[in-house]
Amino acid sequence: MRAALLTLVALAACKPEVGYDTYLCGIEEDCPEGQLCNGPDARCVNAASVEPFACDPSVEHEPDNTVAQAFVLPPLACASALLSQDGCIAQGDTEDWFAFAVPPDCTAVVAHLRISYPIAFEEVPFEIADAEGNVLEVAGECGADETSLAAYGLVDRCLKRTVTPGKSYAVHVKADPAMACNGDCAFNRYTLTLQLETP
Repeated sequence: MRAALLTLVALAACKPEVGYDTYLCGIEEDCPEGQLCNGPDARCVNAASVEPFACDPSVEHEPDNTVAQAFVLPPLACASALLSQDGCIAQGDTEDWFAFAVPPDCTAVVAHLRISYPIAFEEVPFEIADAEGNVLEVAGECGADETSLAAYGLVDRCLKRTVTPGKSYAVHVKADPAMACNGDCAFNRYTLTLQLETP
């Protein structure tokens, strides 16, 4: 009986501790009690060491808020290697545009696009458009054949679309104000990947 009582007291005295910088911020910058979401890396840290969100200037291509101002991605082959481009939606920014061209000497081509971004901040949906900015398709959930990045605190959105050789296309990345913590997390960083494939 005494051993059971000692065990009960010991259990009551224990409180799980979540170490700083070991926990990725959840939706709307959620963190364990006593911690805050760190802007530069979306990790939960001691309140005294938290830093605000900021975009890395090296991934900004402003102005890029219209299809005419789209940042042109490097040339791609008909069956290309995976192209990765980092981007950032800063506070007050609402959208980024990217442009890419399909080589004219291809036969059938499918474009595989994917965006991943931290779950802690504003959602960053995207869509593919023609060269004039007319939306062709909106990205959705990634398929079962895509590797999920949820374990890394990231959200993924994917899109696969047949594209026409010799044509140019645009990728429209836009912030979602409805998922911006009532304006408190109206920003995010993301990685866009693009690959052309000949099926």
